[in-house]
Amino acid sequence: MTHKLQPTTPQVLILPSFSKLGCVLLTLAVGAATASAATITWQAPSNIVSSSDVVTTGDFDRAINYNGDPQTVNGVTFAYGKNPANPFTIGNTTLSSPLTNISVSDGAGNGGDWAALASSDPSYSRILEGHVYADGGGAYTPLTLTLNGLVEGTDYLFQAWMNDSRSGSLVTREQTFTGGANTSADLAFNVPQAANGLGQFIIGTFTADSSLSQTITINGVAGDVNVAAIAAFQLRSLPVPEPGTVGLLAFSLTAILAVRRRRNA
Repeated sequence: MTHKLQPTTPQVLILPSFSKLGCVLLTLAVGAATASAATITWQAPSNIVSSSDVVTTGDFDRAINYNGDPQTVNGVTFAYGKNPANPFTIGNTTLSSPLTNISVSDGAGNGGDWAALASSDPSYSRILEGHVYADGGGAYTPLTLTLNGLVEGTDYLFQAWMNDSRSGSLVTREQTFTGGANTSADLAFNVPQAANGLGQFIIGTFTADSSLSQTITINGVAGDVNVAAIAAFQLRSLPVPEPGTVGLLAFSLTAILAVRRRRNA
């Protein structure tokens, strides 16, 4: 599966008598130089299929499996994160909830799509067979994930998973992820809403601001009860665009403007 990262929303300047190509180049140049700091641009949730779901773009920063032992999937090692307290900190990452507890649940199935995944990708299925969730004894949302130790101005990719392959009313659950001003589309715990069905993962990109931290809020929004939960996540830093790219765009834009002036002379 190929993952295409959504670019940050660029700032477009509209100039009079400006060619379409000039607008495109200016949009790209300004967009490369600015970013929406502390606001996450979310892709649409994707269905869990195989270990190739795990993105390897950029450089590894951290990854945590909130179900059990460390697992390596598609070259990415997820650290152990089971049996959390509230709050629960591993390195530069804190998981917390305003509710009383953060509890652990087994979301594994025993046949069908789940069994096929467990057979073909045992390490991947291991990080998906359970999850942690906000637990207030009747209230189950929200969860807050705080990523500390970021580098200001650096672009990051965040990827998170949720899966519940059990049967019954549990299969109807959905949740959203919010980072800054943006909230994702609903992510399904169980896409076919059937026993042994598989859930989804989501990808978001953002630029770290001067706080050197990013807060992501998970909210349950649908199902038998609104549950906020997470099975695993990873964070990766993205490569910085080559300086020559912006320079080339600026040079091209200058040339277009010069041609326009000569034509209007």
